[in-house]
Amino acid sequence: MDLASILEIDDKKLLDKELRKAFSSYSLPIAVDGEELTCLIILINSTIPRNKIKDIIDKQQAQELWKDDGHLDKCLTEVGWYHTHNLKYPDARVSHQVYRGDSPTVYQNVLSSANLPYGLGWANNSAMVNYAKLFSAEFLWRGDVLTLGTLLTAKQPLWLDKLVLLGVNKNKLDSMIAYLDNELSQKQTPHEISDYSKQLRFMWWSSKTVHLYRCLN
Repeated sequence: MDLASILEIDDKKLLDKELRKAFSSYSLPIAVDGEELTCLIILINSTIPRNKIKDIIDKQQAQELWKDDGHLDKCLTEVGWYHTHNLKYPDARVSHQVYRGDSPTVYQNVLSSANLPYGLGWANNSAMVNYAKLFSAEFLWRGDVLTLGTLLTAKQPLWLDKLVLLGVNKNKLDSMIAYLDNELSQKQTPHEISDYSKQLRFMWWSSKTVHLYRCLN
């Protein structure tokens, strides 16, 4: 399924549901080739609560948001909370900590994040989750899994042109690129370990049940 195919759905409610699902963090990335402008419309409209927008592909609404520097700044602020490893799992009480690092070394017979594609997640104040979607939602373009954040840091001409068509002025576009490039190029490690992170978890098989035991350090 690609974006062009989803857009053929006639039922507006089903279309809205499928488009939101397609760009959610729990779905596999979909191809957006040929629908780059629509992709940008969906991404920016996804940054506002669902009950405040009737149509996620409303171009006029998207243009207003892309021209709203204050709204864009809120989205950019959440980039600082993008991570490679979620320190708020399994205890959400961990706060104000981000780990953003390189993929670890692959070792034979060891399963870790090194065996997975490199990607960025987000964890912070849940009230800001919509803002975090703009630059982190993954999709396929020309065969690669990308985000708007990676496309902007790469200064991909086609996507920059589409943003200008949606009303982003050049100065704002340049500042967004500079901010993203600076933020996403930085590795981050907490200066201290949260009290809620001091634990090791061991898996133990008992019959057909899997138990996870916590041991405090």
